[in-house]
Amino acid sequence: MVESIAQTVDTPLSFDAGVSCMTEFSIPELPDPPAVAHPFDVFDPQWDYIDINAPCLSSESHSGVLIPRPSNTMTAPVARPPMPLSAIIASRLQFAIDVLKDVPKMMVQENQTPWSHKQLYINGMPKYMQGESTYNFSSSYTHNRKQKKRLTNSTTDAYTSCALHITLNPLNRPLITSLINTNIQTLLTSPVPTTPLETLSHTHALLLYQIMLFFSPDPNSNVSLIPHIESSALTLLSCIYFPDPTNTPTIFPPTPEAKQDFWTSWIFQESARRTVLFAFYLIQLYKSVQGYRNLVCDGRLGLVHSWYLSAHLWGAQDAAEFGAAWVEKDHFVVGELNFGRVLTEARAGDVDVFGRMLLVSYLGIEEARAWFLARGAIL
Repeated sequence: MVESIAQTVDTPLSFDAGVSCMTEFSIPELPDPPAVAHPFDVFDPQWDYIDINAPCLSSESHSGVLIPRPSNTMTAPVARPPMPLSAIIASRLQFAIDVLKDVPKMMVQENQTPWSHKQLYINGMPKYMQGESTYNFSSSYTHNRKQKKRLTNSTTDAYTSCALHITLNPLNRPLITSLINTNIQTLLTSPVPTTPLETLSHTHALLLYQIMLFFSPDPNSNVSLIPHIESSALTLLSCIYFPDPTNTPTIFPPTPEAKQDFWTSWIFQESARRTVLFAFYLIQLYKSVQGYRNLVCDGRLGLVHSWYLSAHLWGAQDAAEFGAAWVEKDHFVVGELNFGRVLTEARAGDVDVFGRMLLVSYLGIEEARAWFLARGAIL
């Protein structure tokens, strides 16, 4: 898909001084290049996604409350001077694009992505992420054996597809592309997820496949999974707790068992929070590079949303390390993409890859670099 896209006609794209940009991910050639109101306005406010009347399925104990949900009235778009699309890509989105190129490799080698915690699938991957060879046939002769067999036959192997994707070369490209496309079609025809973890893994699989399609050298890989990603992320919202940035953090539980349960719940919840946010970020990224016109935004992806900007919490290796970070480090709960307190109080070490992606999109690459340099670090 990417190799078939031509460069824009307005300005050359550059991620770093002296280094040509967008060699693997470029912009459609447009006779009249679109402009958007502001670099962060590539996010479309046409939805108020969070207003779903479904119970929160979190077992995580909280003293806070959910962020208040607004009415269904859309927030008015922010009007700012227009900017060329290529300038927005180079300044605001290229950093994220470069991260996404490495996501399939990261998933295979580290069992994680910036939005999927490395411990999330520690006890095994649900059917949407793992191959059918690991499916349990022990109850295949029960009254619902036909449905179970259908689940097995429709299982897609997003994890293995990532491994195939990173081995692409001119010789094996046709076979690997065919295998990945088959897995995508199998996922799209698989039964609807029925549990929170299945819903999350289903969304993860869709995101991984869409990223692989972004960077596929196959000129025919123009399949868009964006409508499916949007639908899956909407379903996932009913499983998520969103902490209020203004509330005092929950007291970390005292007993070892409770600490482990708290951490396990947080891993799922934070992965889900980040996944939903990234899903709609990716939707707008896709629209931008595909040349969608008149993209405007309320500055928060149309979401009432929050997540933990904390490399210490996200990177904890066990419940004890997580507990120490919970008690000793600032959590920096970012609500509705408001980075105000982060920019004034956070240190460079507080910001993980996911946070860096969003900060660059918010500030622009030069301002983000300056922010990190002022704190003795490199972006």
